[in-house]
Amino acid sequence: MGPFSIYLAQISTPIGDFEGAIAKILSHAREAKAEGAHLAVFPELALCGYPAEDWLLVPHFIQKNQEALDALAQKSADLPPLIVGTPWQEKGKLYNAAALLSQGKIQDVTTKQALPSYGVFDEARYFAHDRPPRLFSVAGLRLSVPICEDFWQPEAMQCYNALNPDVTVVINASPYETGKQEKRLQKAAQCPTPVVYVNRVGGQDGLVFDGRSFVYDNGTRVVLPLAEEAGCTIALSPASPTKTVKAISEEEEIYTILKRGLRDYVDAVKPRKVLLGLSGGMDSALTAAIAVDALGADRVYGVMIPSVYTSQASLDDAAFVARALAIELLTLPLSSAMGALEVLLDYPTGITHENLQARLRGLILMAHANGNNDLLLNTSNKSESAMGYATLYGDMCGGFSVLKDIYKTMVYRLSHWRNTQSVVFNASTLTKEPTAELRPDQKDTDSLPPYDRLDHLLQHFIEGYGTVEGAVTQGFSKAEAQKVYRALHGAEYKRRQAPLGIKITPRAFGPDWRFPVMRGTVPF
Repeated sequence: MGPFSIYLAQISTPIGDFEGAIAKILSHAREAKAEGAHLAVFPELALCGYPAEDWLLVPHFIQKNQEALDALAQKSADLPPLIVGTPWQEKGKLYNAAALLSQGKIQDVTTKQALPSYGVFDEARYFAHDRPPRLFSVAGLRLSVPICEDFWQPEAMQCYNALNPDVTVVINASPYETGKQEKRLQKAAQCPTPVVYVNRVGGQDGLVFDGRSFVYDNGTRVVLPLAEEAGCTIALSPASPTKTVKAISEEEEIYTILKRGLRDYVDAVKPRKVLLGLSGGMDSALTAAIAVDALGADRVYGVMIPSVYTSQASLDDAAFVARALAIELLTLPLSSAMGALEVLLDYPTGITHENLQARLRGLILMAHANGNNDLLLNTSNKSESAMGYATLYGDMCGGFSVLKDIYKTMVYRLSHWRNTQSVVFNASTLTKEPTAELRPDQKDTDSLPPYDRLDHLLQHFIEGYGTVEGAVTQGFSKAEAQKVYRALHGAEYKRRQAPLGIKITPRAFGPDWRFPVMRGTVPF
């Protein structure tokens, strides 16, 4: 292999912002030229954004994409060759493709072979996959260009490797999941050629693309940052020195992803500010911290809505968090509204009375959001959602859920980690027993197993599709496992009405989790 260097561009391009995508791609291509790169590589479907979903079925969208691709080719005529992910229409079929742009023209196109249709992916709905892969030739090197899922499917990679490439260039729109980067590097180690892996960055609805693009050539040679747009030129021959980013803890990694997902969502929907119900509990405090770190204190405020069951400790804890984060805190007592409804409804009791409080809080929070063009952040966690431990149209209200895929035990871990950066939570918030405070002396453990046991069971049933019998072999009683299993599947109707939220785990509620609401007896 002669002297050859590649510029890796991990970028974020919003869905349908073709002009913005062209400008960003050209900016990075100019940087690649300045750094002497022979080639610049961009992520999967970088031109139109990913996942574009049913926009890909709209003819006008595809036409605009083709016009953008033609314009990009012309405008990059004096720049190094570019590999850009793009939809490609040919003979009445649409493909997920990589285009080689050089000398002002579209020189060649190769298309994705393996179309994922599982979890959050539904590419077979939009794309064909009957076009054989092609090699690109750049500066005398033969480049195969697997597109994301191709890299993971042995049959597809056999097709690419059979072309006898010198380098494997993988373009990706690979969303974050805990532990995924290690799997990417392990997969690259199995490839017979050097691997250039370029991944998308940024939030799109509930997905966050984590970047962390890399070159693997008998070991990791470069890794770009987590959840940040970046570009880097690396020489494959002669080899550039190894360049990696600092290793971080799992808590910092997840916290960073949550910030990025929230920031990009807010930047897209453009509310005046975001607000949340600040209860004095850990979930709302952590959500507030993430919001401030992502958006700035001037764009975040809290609303405390105490009832007769709210303790002074909760009031103090909410005030402490607001002061620590330098955000405004409104306090709006619930008593007068509850009094009116208790008369109107002839004083409801039990769970109805508890849910009435939660729904009134939701009504007040949504009214603030509506009246001020603000976005209400939901503060529920995955453990609560899994068990249906939430009130429809109450604490389930909100336009976006930061902790939707965060188990309660991870809420604790993230909160303790965040306090090592600067003190946001006082000792009471971090140590007190969780409670909804909807009746006297209420504790979450009145209705749920302790969270360390609950989360273990939920991960067994959700991520592992495990059985009650399997839980019993792990030391849980059959009665406890059955209770959790039944509650998990019985709460599906609630989760279908929950707000959008950020995916973190391999199986988040939403497209990853497709159990019917209507069912017979839940099988064990």
